[in-house]
Amino acid sequence: MENNLTILKDHLNKIADLIINKNDVIYVDIPIHTNVGDLLIYYGTEQFFLNHDINIKLRMSVIDFNISYLKKFISPETTILCHGGGNFGDIYEIHQNLRYDIINNFKKNRIILLPQTVFFKNNNNLNNCINIYSNHSQCYLLARDINSQLVFEQLSKKVILSPDMAHELYNVLPHKKNNSHLTNNVLYFIRNDIEKVDHSDLIPIDSQTKDWDTLIKRSYLSKKIFKTLKILIKFSKLLKIKSLNNLVYNLYFQYSLHIIKQAVNKFMQYDKIVTNRLHGHILSELLEIENKILDNSYGKNISYYKLWTKKK
Repeated sequence: MENNLTILKDHLNKIADLIINKNDVIYVDIPIHTNVGDLLIYYGTEQFFLNHDINIKLRMSVIDFNISYLKKFISPETTILCHGGGNFGDIYEIHQNLRYDIINNFKKNRIILLPQTVFFKNNNNLNNCINIYSNHSQCYLLARDINSQLVFEQLSKKVILSPDMAHELYNVLPHKKNNSHLTNNVLYFIRNDIEKVDHSDLIPIDSQTKDWDTLIKRSYLSKKIFKTLKILIKFSKLLKIKSLNNLVYNLYFQYSLHIIKQAVNKFMQYDKIVTNRLHGHILSELLEIENKILDNSYGKNISYYKLWTKKK
C-alpha cells in the first residue's frame, strides 16, 4: 500500500501541468522572514521546481516587488507563481495587496496561486477580493482545504484542491528512526503570534512550550546575516540587475536551508510533537515523528488535517 506522504507529494505534480512554458516562469512573494513554516513551503517550492525542470527567470518578495521592473520579464507565455501558505485574506494585507497588483497588471498571463488557506474577517474585504479576481480569466487558485475552496470558487472558475508545497520535501528531509529506547520526550510546540489560541488546558502544568523563535536560538552572526540579506534584496531592487537578483536569492535560499536544518535537528530530539502550528504538524509528518495537531484561531489546522494527513 502506498504511503500517504508519497501520495501527497505526488498530488503536487498536477501543478507542473498548469505551467505554459517551464522556461518562462516568475515566482513572487518569497517569504523574507524566519517563520520556519513559510521557509518549509519555500524549500518545498524550490524543490518542486528542481524536480520538474522548471526554470525561474525572476524571483521577488514584498521587499523588492516592483511592477514596472517585473513587466520587463513578461511575455505572452509567462506563468506567474505566487507563493503559497496561509496569508490569503485580510490578516496579512501586504501579501494580499501584492497579489492584487499582479492580478490587475497581468490580465492576459496565467497566474497560479500555490496552495493557500483563506480567511477573511471582514465581508467587505472579501467582496473587494471577489471583484478583483473575477476579472481575471487565467487565474488558477489552489486551496489547501474545503473552506478555502468554497471561497476561491467565488473568485475563479479554476480552483483546485491541493496539499501544501512542503510535502515536496518528503524523502528529502530525514526520517526519525524507530528506536526501542523511547524516552517519551514531548515537545509542546505552540504559536505565540496573531493566530494563537489558548491550549493551556491541554498542556501539563510543568511543561514548557516553544515556538519557532524560541525553538531555534539564532546566533548574533545569524541575525547579522539575515539583516544583510534583506539589505541586499532592497539594494538589488534599486539597481535592477538580474544577475544580482539571482545571486541574492540564492544566498537567501541557502540561509533558509540553514534555519530549516536547525528546526529539523530540534524536532528529531523529540519522540512526540503536540502543536497548533500547521507546519509543526507537517514537519513532524515529513520526519515521521508521532504528533498531535491542535487548531489555530480560525480552523486552518484541523481543516487541513481532516482533508490530507488524517490516518485513514
